[in-house]
Amino acid sequence: MTPPHFAFRLLAALLVVPTAGCLSSSYVIPREDAIALAQLPPEQRGESVRVVQQIFVDEPATAPSVNSSTQIYVGPHVYVTGGIGGGGGVVGGGGAGGGGTTGGGVGGGTVAVTPPAGGGTVGVTPPPGGGTVAVTPGGPNPGGTGTTGGSGSSGGGGDGAAVLVVVAIALSAVIALVLAGTEGARYDGWARLHPMAPVHVVGPDGSEYWVPLAQLDPQTAAWADALIVSEEEGPFQTLGRAPLHRVGFVYGMEVGAASLRGPRGILGAGFTSHLQFGFFPIQELGVLFDTTLGLGGVEGNSVVNAQFGGELQVLPLEAGLFHFGVFGRIGSASPSQRGDRWSLAGGGGPLVQVAITTRLALTLRAGLSYIDDARGGLLAGEGTVGLAVY
Repeated sequence: MTPPHFAFRLLAALLVVPTAGCLSSSYVIPREDAIALAQLPPEQRGESVRVVQQIFVDEPATAPSVNSSTQIYVGPHVYVTGGIGGGGGVVGGGGAGGGGTTGGGVGGGTVAVTPPAGGGTVGVTPPPGGGTVAVTPGGPNPGGTGTTGGSGSSGGGGDGAAVLVVVAIALSAVIALVLAGTEGARYDGWARLHPMAPVHVVGPDGSEYWVPLAQLDPQTAAWADALIVSEEEGPFQTLGRAPLHRVGFVYGMEVGAASLRGPRGILGAGFTSHLQFGFFPIQELGVLFDTTLGLGGVEGNSVVNAQFGGELQVLPLEAGLFHFGVFGRIGSASPSQRGDRWSLAGGGGPLVQVAITTRLALTLRAGLSYIDDARGGLLAGEGTVGLAVY
C-alpha cells in the first residue's frame, strides 16, 4: 500500500472514533439569572429556569428529591447541609455567608525526507506550529524534476510529508468530534423545575449546602460561587436551547476542496482543510489563527500545500438558524519547490453558519486566495464545510 493511500485510510479510520464526552446530570444556574429568579414569587420560580449542563465534573452531594405532590413552603429560609442519611443539620435564618451556612465541600517537530534513487526536487512543509525540515538530496536526476504543489508542497519522495499532514488533519478532526460531543452537545437553555427543587449552593470558600428554589434569596445568589440543580432530584423538563452563542473561545475544523499549487502554477483541485482556534470578543466578530493544509497527487507524486496566518470572521446577519457573514485571511504560504521563499498569501469570501446547538455550528465557506509566488501571483479557489465549537 502506497503512503498516500495509507494516509487517507488512516484519516477515515480516525474520523469514526466515537466521541468521549462526559455530560453531567447537574446544571449550573448563571449568577445573573439566579439573582433575577430569586426576586420572583416563590411559586413562579420553577416555570423557566436558565441552566447550563456541566461536563467532566463530580455530581453534588445528594439532596432529598421532590415530586409533583411536594408542597411549596415559603416561610423562613431553611438551609440544609449534608445529604440523605448523611447526618446533615437544619439551620434557620442565615443568608449569604451568615449563620445558616455550614461547611461541607499541534507542536513542532523534525521531518526528514530522502528522495528515491534517480533524484527529484523535494519541497517539504513544516508540521503545524513550526519545526525544522531536513532534506537529503538524491543522486543525479536523469528522470526530470518531480512535480510539486502549492502553499507548501512536495514532489517525488514527498509521501512522508503527506502522511504527516493526514495524521495532523485526522487528530484535529478527532478533537473537533470530541468537543462537539461534549461542549457542543451539552444543554444550555431553559428548564421547568418544581419550586421546591433543591439548589446546591457552593460558596467562595468551598462550603456547600442546599436550599429549596422557592427559598433562594438574591443575597445568597449573588454571594455563591455556583448554584447547581440536578435532574435526578425532581421533575426536570427542558423547554428549549438558547440561540447560538459565540462569545469566548472557538475551535474549528473544516474539510473540502481547493486549488493546489506547484512550481508550474495551479495544478488542479485537491483535498484541503482548515484547523482554527481563536476568540470572539462579541457575537458578530471573531479573530482566529488558521492553518490550511492541502493534499493531492499529480503524476504519481504526492502534493502537499500549507498556509499559516490570521483570520477575521464577521457574521452580522441572522435568519433563524442561519448566520451570514464574510471572512478575510492573511499569512504565509510555504514554497512550491525547494529553494523558493515563503510567500505572502491573503484571501477571503462569504461565510455561512447553521446553528446546531447553543455552542455548536456547521460552517460553510467559499473563497479565493492570492499567493505571491516566487514565479508570479496566483489565484486559488476553495470550498469547505466543517464544525465550529464555542
